[in-house]
Amino acid sequence: MAASMPRTTSKNTAMKDVKNPAQQAGTEVLPGNERSKGRPLTQAEIDIGKPYKIDEMHSVIGSIAGHLPIIHALARGCGGGMMVDIGIGSTTRTLLMVAHEMNARLYSCDYDRRRYAPLTQIYPPTKRWRLSLTSSANFIDQLPTGLNFVSHDGAHDEETVRDDLLRLIPKMKRFGIITIHDTQHITLGTGMMRAINDVVARTGVSTLTLPFHNGLTILRVEVSENPAIQPTSFVKRGERTTAPFNVLTSARGG
Repeated sequence: MAASMPRTTSKNTAMKDVKNPAQQAGTEVLPGNERSKGRPLTQAEIDIGKPYKIDEMHSVIGSIAGHLPIIHALARGCGGGMMVDIGIGSTTRTLLMVAHEMNARLYSCDYDRRRYAPLTQIYPPTKRWRLSLTSSANFIDQLPTGLNFVSHDGAHDEETVRDDLLRLIPKMKRFGIITIHDTQHITLGTGMMRAINDVVARTGVSTLTLPFHNGLTILRVEVSENPAIQPTSFVKRGERTTAPFNVLTSARGG
């Protein structure tokens, strides 16, 4: 794969790639949205590192609101484990809730260092959460293998979505889940779905797209060199046990 320039993972700059001649020359630059330059963090931004309480999650308004309970359930169903969040915000707080509920770990990333740099002082790395302010490509390359769940709500251009997914999938556990936000967006959705369909054709992941609230596409990794996820316990013949997702699927099929 040809080397690509860093791209934004911030929701405020998700509409476009960040392409700066200084980056090509290897000069350090401070990425971020110009609108956030010099602006103090809002209380909502300061609270990004605080896990939601269940009633808080259900009271969120906006296009993401309808997806949060789904993301919460999927992340829990994947067993918690190692979770990833690209593009921080309300999804971060939802996954932090899962991290605390299930003794799991969340790795988060956003490219808007100008906007979110204070958060690294407010929330230093812990065993539950680590925030990286860097490009999604650099962030993904440094992730460990064996990921259970990923939420992608960073850059929304076709090239970055394709590149991020192709970097992520080899790091996923078998039956791990990746969610991609805004895939039915009126202007961004076409390119995003083109990237996703290309990745599906290349990798054989399963896919389902929910059309409401600008769309949420769910990918399940069917083949991986990493171990399979052991999902939440279920009852079989009066005993609590666990089984890989493929056993659960075949059981439902008869």
